[in-house]
Amino acid sequence: MRKKPILEQVRVEGIAAEGKALARVDDKVVFVPGVAPAMLLISG
Repeated sequence: MRKKPILEQVRVEGIAAEGKALARVDDKVVFVPGVAPAMLLISG
């Protein structure tokens, strides 16, 4: 099983199907469950 990368900083841009939030990282779309649009997610 491939390890999922840990993203340091992600800005949520919109809402997608099944209530997941939509974000973009390095020109790729990332679906994030449990957050709202316009949130800035920072790990650490």
